Amino acid sequence: MTPCRREVKPSPYNAAETTPRAGFLTRLVRAGHRQRRRVRAVFRKLLRPRLIQHHGVWLPLSDAVSAEMRAVLYSGAYEEREYQVLSRLLTPSDRVLELGSGLGFITVVCAQRCSSVSSVEANPHMLDTLRETFRRNGVAPRLVSGMVSSSGEEQTLFVAPNFWSSSAYDRGGAATTVSGLAFARLLEEHQPTVLVIDIEGGELGLTSESIAPGVRAVVIELHAKVTGSDGARRVRDWLSGQGFEATRDWGDRSVVLYERPVSRARVAP
Repeated sequence: MTPCRREVKPSPYNAAETTPRAGFLTRLVRAGHRQRRRVRAVFRKLLRPRLIQHHGVWLPLSDAVSAEMRAVLYSGAYEEREYQVLSRLLTPSDRVLELGSGLGFITVVCAQRCSSVSSVEANPHMLDTLRETFRRNGVAPRLVSGMVSSSGEEQTLFVAPNFWSSSAYDRGGAATTVSGLAFARLLEEHQPTVLVIDIEGGELGLTSESIAPGVRAVVIELHAKVTGSDGARRVRDWLSGQGFEATRDWGDRSVVLYERPVSRARVAP
């Protein structure tokens, strides 16, 4: 008697990686997304809207947003990797501490998903824009003004025309004195479970600090063009030494998700 054999269908995710036809379709879909972004960017450039929506977040485009930054925002590519990571990582019970608010997009993404969000911004010229972003989206994260460092002493911020290039490193911006915030004190005060760090090279100055055991994940943008490759490597070593593992990585000049292994297993019995 011939035994009955049950047909096992391959996973569509595996098929997308292993079959030429599925791989072609995946590339075709991605090409379609890119084309839609280009078309959207052209229309936005022509219309020059003062308010755009990006992944469901309303972003007011004030005078603080340069033409170069508008082009990125119009294309829909702004902080895309951070969004993809955080939209999957965060849970309602998480407490987020964000270092580097920028335009407030990621702050709103976190506030729409979490019970507690605090965001630190060094650039005083961005504060009004951030408050307007929060108001437009009906969220109320805690906004803290100042520059994060190990010492917490007063710092010099070089404010660039493109706000995302403003940094403690002199890259041609106008020197502005801002209040300092001690990293250790921020951790103690806000008790985060997730850290989001995008401070244009300032992460290198935090590598002498400890990260509390309660922090389960760090989403960080490394800036090798500012700190150098050795500086980016020091930041990686710092996080590894704190018990974190890189679980999503696009290279030392981009966004990396670090998680503590115990946090990934916290739902296990």
